[in-house]
Amino acid sequence: MKTSINQIGAFEKHILFYDEDSDYMFGPRTSEVLVKELAVTDFDSEISILTLIPFFRNQKISFTNLLDALCSVEDNERVIGLIAADFAESVLFMFEEVVKNDARPRKAINVMRDEIINERFDENKIKQGCLAARQASNEHDFELNEGYLPFQLAAQAAGAVSVKNLRNVSGISLRAARQYYNYGFHLLANESIPQEDVKLHLSMLSELLLKRRSEKYGFRSDFSSIAREAEAFELKKQLCIIEGYIY
Repeated sequence: MKTSINQIGAFEKHILFYDEDSDYMFGPRTSEVLVKELAVTDFDSEISILTLIPFFRNQKISFTNLLDALCSVEDNERVIGLIAADFAESVLFMFEEVVKNDARPRKAINVMRDEIINERFDENKIKQGCLAARQASNEHDFELNEGYLPFQLAAQAAGAVSVKNLRNVSGISLRAARQYYNYGFHLLANESIPQEDVKLHLSMLSELLLKRRSEKYGFRSDFSSIAREAEAFELKKQLCIIEGYIY
């Protein structure tokens, strides 16, 4: 997979550089970052996506920069759609463990995959599936805890699945991972909730979170680092998904 500075610049003209659903929408344009970091002088010269991954690992470019470059590759819409579906599915368990009988978010993901695999790519059908997933994120009576709960964010990630929203799916999924830990600490801090209920509700949380049970007050000071670690882990999963498609 290859792109160029000019291709990335053309892609950037069709996207917004700020989106409230993601913390990864800020900063200079990807084309500007890559010109600086790669010392590019010929804006039409080919840039391999594979060569950009080490730059991300070394924190020379952001994950958004990597996504922009990936999305700018010509005739890459189908791969982008499959990556978006995988991103959304990685956090879908957060919705499904709470809402047992609403398949709309998973259906939106499956519709995207089916349309691509069967080479139909009916954009209207994909949009309808995404709309239903977004509706599912709002229709259930969740208790809001300082913003969207991870369960709603997981459904919203499925609702953002499309070739033009890879940034959105990535950002919402990362936010869901961070909020999942936030909500976990909220439950663990509430001694009135039966322990078995907590274990059931947080069955997918890592042992790192569960160990904080014994720290009656310590979880408050530890939360920010744990949340960042949860988000970083989700980011690593997203990078692995991308590598699986481009190697």
